[in-house]
Amino acid sequence: MVDLLLILMMCVSTATSCSYQYTVTVLQTGEKSAVYSEDLCKQVMQPATGSFVIKCVPFNGYRGSGFDMALTAQDIPQATELVQQWLEQVVIGLNLCPFAHKPWRDGQIRILVSLVATEEEALALMVEELKGLDDSQPEVLETTILAFPNLWPEFLDYNDFLDLADACLVSIDRVDQYQIASFHPHYQFGGTQPEDAENLTNRAPFPLLHLLREASVAAAIERHPDADGIPDRNIRRVCELSEKERRSLFPWLSQ
Repeated sequence: MVDLLLILMMCVSTATSCSYQYTVTVLQTGEKSAVYSEDLCKQVMQPATGSFVIKCVPFNGYRGSGFDMALTAQDIPQATELVQQWLEQVVIGLNLCPFAHKPWRDGQIRILVSLVATEEEALALMVEELKGLDDSQPEVLETTILAFPNLWPEFLDYNDFLDLADACLVSIDRVDQYQIASFHPHYQFGGTQPEDAENLTNRAPFPLLHLLREASVAAAIERHPDADGIPDRNIRRVCELSEKERRSLFPWLSQ
């Protein structure tokens, strides 16, 4: 156990001396600290020596958002404020979603920052929030945004999860009532490079699941004079941003 603790300390020390912050799990008696992530660090047996080492990967997804480690309950207000800021300044401010201003102004958008650390918990929370939408009138609660700061630092893992989320909608017979809009700090559309500006349209401070009512989306599209042109206009808008504007609106990408 002493060897394990020494290795753990070395891992933390190494993290603080480089440009990334590492998260570590304590692999003893099943106890974990809130700042640790079991998904990102693994205990690996070394057959030659019979000792254990801790292998870590950098948790660098949300450093620009001000969180270098896994979030705890005390971080929720600040994380919620970051999502609100993104919604106001990026989604509404750049008019990326022309349908978002009214429900936000009228207090009909629910933002929930969750500290869950497994995909199973994320799915369960999504189902619970969908039931909340079922039980509410759109005039009271139009849509819900779920933020998961302690999950999916890698976009490809998040992208894989979206298939599970869509399958979940089918399994609970809600595929015709709701759809899920996806956002991630490192969102990348197919056929693009990570640095391509068009990816900014779906980049947010944390991995998000935006639960939308199909009926409301259909009605909004019907009222809009050119709904089909929204994606292209959004790409042009983010491509027009100066470097200073990008750093201001997407600080988690520049730190």
